[in-house]
This record gives sequence, C-alpha cells and structure tokens, in this order.
Amino acid sequence: MTGETTRGARLRRWRGDRAREALDRIQRWPRWAGPGPVVVFGGLIAVVAWPSPPAAITGLDASWRAALHFAAAHRLAWGTDLVFTYGPLGFLTVPWPIYGPTSILAIIFSGAVFSALAMTALGVLRRSLSLPIAAVVTFLLVRAVAIALPPAEQAAVLAVVLAVEALRRRSVGLNVVIAGGVAAGIAALIKLSLAITLIAVAAIVVLAVAPRRPRTWLAFLAFGAASFLGGWLATGQAIGDVVPYVRGSLEIVAGYNAAMTRPLIQSRMWVLPALAVAWAIVALGAWLLARAWPRSARIGLAAVVAVVLFVQWKLALRPFPTYVAATAAGVLIAVLGGFRRREIALAVAALLVVNFGVTETRLDAFLAPRQSARTAVTQLAAAIRIDFVDERAAATRLAIRGELAIPIAVSDALAGRTTHIEPFEADVATAYPDIVWRPLPVFQSYSAYTAPLDRMNADMLASDGAPERILREYFIDPGMTIHGRFRWFESPATNLEMLCRYREAIATEHWEVLERIDDRCGDALPIGSVQARVGQPVEVPRGPADSIVVAKVTGIDASPTDRLRTLFLRAQDWFARLDGRPSYRLVVDTARNGLILEVPSSADYSGPFAYGPRVNRITIGRNQSMSPGNQVLTYEFVAVPVAHR
Repeated sequence: MTGETTRGARLRRWRGDRAREALDRIQRWPRWAGPGPVVVFGGLIAVVAWPSPPAAITGLDASWRAALHFAAAHRLAWGTDLVFTYGPLGFLTVPWPIYGPTSILAIIFSGAVFSALAMTALGVLRRSLSLPIAAVVTFLLVRAVAIALPPAEQAAVLAVVLAVEALRRRSVGLNVVIAGGVAAGIAALIKLSLAITLIAVAAIVVLAVAPRRPRTWLAFLAFGAASFLGGWLATGQAIGDVVPYVRGSLEIVAGYNAAMTRPLIQSRMWVLPALAVAWAIVALGAWLLARAWPRSARIGLAAVVAVVLFVQWKLALRPFPTYVAATAAGVLIAVLGGFRRREIALAVAALLVVNFGVTETRLDAFLAPRQSARTAVTQLAAAIRIDFVDERAAATRLAIRGELAIPIAVSDALAGRTTHIEPFEADVATAYPDIVWRPLPVFQSYSAYTAPLDRMNADMLASDGAPERILREYFIDPGMTIHGRFRWFESPATNLEMLCRYREAIATEHWEVLERIDDRCGDALPIGSVQARVGQPVEVPRGPADSIVVAKVTGIDASPTDRLRTLFLRAQDWFARLDGRPSYRLVVDTARNGLILEVPSSADYSGPFAYGPRVNRITIGRNQSMSPGNQVLTYEFVAVPVAHR
C-alpha cells in the first residue's frame, strides 16, 4: 500500500515537472517585435471570437434596429422626423441581418471595431505575457465582450483601453488627438450617449498628459466638430436640425434614466455583489498598474475608471448586468499588466466566472470558434458580394413578413399611404415597401418618457404633416405594455390626439388600421379638481355624455433628494391603481399631460384595441401596495367632448 502511494506521488511530481517545463517553454516563446504579429494574430482572434448576430428579426429591439437602416436609406431628418439616442450613423451598429446597402457599411464598421479591439488587446497583453498565452487570454476576454456587448459598447471599451495606453505612455501626439476628435465626432452621429463617454475619457487623458497645450485642445475640438458636421451633411441632414437632434437625444437619455429603471428580481439579486467583485478586480488592476506612474497620470487613470464605473453602476441598476459584466472583462485588458502572472490567471478566471453566471452563457456556446468563424465569413462575404445585397434584403423582408403575419386586407389598406406604426413594430415599414413610413418623432411610444417628448408626438398628429394611417398592434394583455405600464397612459397627450383625429377602419385580432379624419374633439371643459396625498384613492368625476375624461396630475415632481437618488441610484418607482385592477407602473413626467380615464363609445375602438371600462377611482403611490405618504398630488379633471362623425 505504501509502495503504491509512493509511486503515485512520484507520478504526480513527474507530471507536475512536465507541466512546469511546458509552461516555461511557452513563457520563453519569442514575443516578436513589430506590429505584424499583432495584426495577424489579433485578426485571427477576432474571427474565432466573432459576435453572433441577434436571433430576433422582429420585436422591440429588432424594430428600432431596422428603423435605423430605414432612416439612413430614406434620409429621414434626425431631430425632427426622428428623435432617438442613436443618430444618422446609428445603423453602423446593426451589421445583421441585411436590410440593404447600409448593412454593408454596418458590417465593415462593426467588424473593424471588433478587430481593432482584438488587435489592441493582444498588443497590450503581449507586454506581460508570451505571445501564445497573450493570444489565449485575448480570445477569452474579447469573446466575453462579444457575447453581450453591441458594437457601440464595444467601441466604448476600445476607447477606454486606448485611453489607459495613452496615460501609460504619458504622451499624446497630435495625430492621436486628431484621431480622437474624429472618433468623438463620428460617435456623436452614431449614438449621443457613446459620444458623451468618449469625450469625457478623451478630456481626462488630455488634462492628465498635456494640460497646458492649447493646440492639443483646439485640434481635438476642431476635428471633432468638423467630423460631426461633415458626417451630418454627408448623411443628408440639415444644419438647422443639429440643435433639435442634440436636444431630443438628451431628453430621451434623461427620460430613460427616470422611466426605465426597474429592480432586479429577487432570484437575481446575487448579480450585484458578483459585479462588484468583477469591478473590484478591475479597480485593483488599475491601482497596481499605476503605482509607479507620475501623479498626473495616476489621477487621470483614476478619473477614467471613475467615469466608467459610474456608467456601469447606472447600467447595473437599470438593470443591464450583462453589459456591466462584459464591459468589466473588456476594461480588464487595459489593466491586466498590473498583476503578476499567477494573479493574471486568477483575475481572468474570476471575470469569466462572473460573465458565465451573469450572462447565463454555456461553456460550449462561449468556446465556439467554428461557429464564430462561420459567422465572420458569412458576414464578410455578404459585404464583399454586393451583387447579392438586394437578394439578401428581399430575404430579410420575407422573413419579417412571415413573423408579423399581417393580413392582406390590412397591408392593402396601408399601401401607398403615409403610416405610423404603434406601439413599436417599425420594421413593418422595412418588410412592406409599399407603405410610406411617416413615424411620429418618438417612433416607439414607450420611449416618450417626458412631457416634452409626448407633446412633440401629439403636435405631429395635430399638424398638416400627420400620417394618413396608423397601424396598431395588439400584444399580450390589452391593458399592459413594457415594464408593466398601462397602455393608454403611454404618451397620453399623443393618445388623446389619436382618439380625436383618427377612427378605426380595419380591426383583426392582432392588427388595427386607423384612418385620419377631421378633428372631432371640442375644447376641454374643467369638471373638477382634487388634492390628495400619495396612496389616497381619488374618485373620478363624470363628464358630459360623449366626452373623454382626462386627469392632469401634478405634484409628482421630484424633490432634491429624489433627483439625487435618480442620478446616483435609480428613480423612485411610481404606480397607478385603477379601480380594482392590478397596479401599473407610471411614467410620472407625462402624467401632467393628462391621463385618459374614460373613452366614450363614439370615439373608442373595438375588440382588444378598445380602451376598456371607465375608471371610477384612481390611486397613485410610490409602491405597488399604495402605502400612504405625506406628499400632496393635484388632480385636474377635464372632459373633452367628442362629436359624432
């Protein structure tokens, strides 16, 4: 027995010695100077780690992705025709499926961003590791990025890695500053929130490295502005729409922060401490990396990490934990050199474990180089074979039509007519070229988070340029919408204009066509005013016959404490209870535009598209249980008479 134990111990020692020898041979692998190996091996890593395209071609996210391509192809005006966080080059972040020639540019752009990230990561890691090990670590980390992050967020990770490199070298050449300015200008045309992050990171680097060089700042600002304006004009936009574009995008960003946050479900609460561990590792790596740096560079790195952490903190609370986990893996690339070799293995392993858990990715799906390479080849071949663009776009349209299943009678009623699609399925316009898409500026109704955005849509419906038809889709529960909100409280001013200016032409179980008519509503008549505390039920007064009853609710304005909570944590949840129905999540800023509580049969629609029974009692509270509070709300009730037409 003792002999067997001794032989087993010797065998284990022999295996350990062999493993150490193999590791030593790998560690002695030549690092190879020059950019050639980085480009070649980084490009190969990008191919075998290539992001998979989203599976859905219809639905909420697929709809706005298709809309970005449609807007680019038809030169819609951003800021007036469309208001969104993305801009005229937003389509570059949607490389698949093929919607048309714009998809070729999207494949090239997104492929270039991901390949640049892989090459940069390999170049950074090669300083601390031998080339084979650096290649393996690069694959693991960029694959974690590819699993969860869209191209815009991949670009943000790349920007952070390059910023840390600039701080490490403690020098920023004029060519780098010019490239940064151009990137920031283009980013503002892709997604305004991305541009804000890039500009903040670039400003920190310049302050840390070259604070007293006005030429550096002037070059950055000049080339940023020139690239933005050049791209703006090249995409067919008007100079006069720049301000509306920026103002509208910022309005959506601010509204999203207040209206779209929701807590993690109880079974996923472990995600927050897991993300905290991941980002603690990143922060530790940054501290170790910068210990010997000059004070200005250390402060600059701390500021960059602080900016990224703030953004990720907000994403974690919205919650978008998959984005946060993947971004941590990407930013780790920049600071991994701060760890010793054994620590590098532990840091990478910990970040991967967090990513596997948070994204719920299976190991076989993560380690799928053949599938990734097949996807890369398919997309790159599609970009090269431009003669097949129309054929592939037709296949996409056919696939979308198959999933939407719009009856022929409905599509025929829309053919040749200017049409807006409610509440979000804008990809109908892509699938049916005979439809003339004329969207409301905030083209997905749930995105009108604020009173000005809601009013903008309502004004469009009241204008001479209003669409001739509105196509409405019924989904899930007739009274529910995204995040458990009441359908008729979404964009309430817009819904009121729709009731006044459109009547039902066709209705099926799933689709409804509204046709435009002359305004059939009269001036609003006050029918009562009530002040009530939060959580206190309020009786809804009856209006005259054939009137739409609306409640304009004020007093929900956030206190300074609430505003700080929204900025640093998440917005306070508000709910509305209508009679004995379940509580619905309430978008508080649009409540002052008027919540629709009763629709007469003369203005109502049919089947699942009808408003539903009259609301006799409304309660607004800070939680679903409607716990009483001291805050006083004011309900101004008005009746909008509807004429028979």
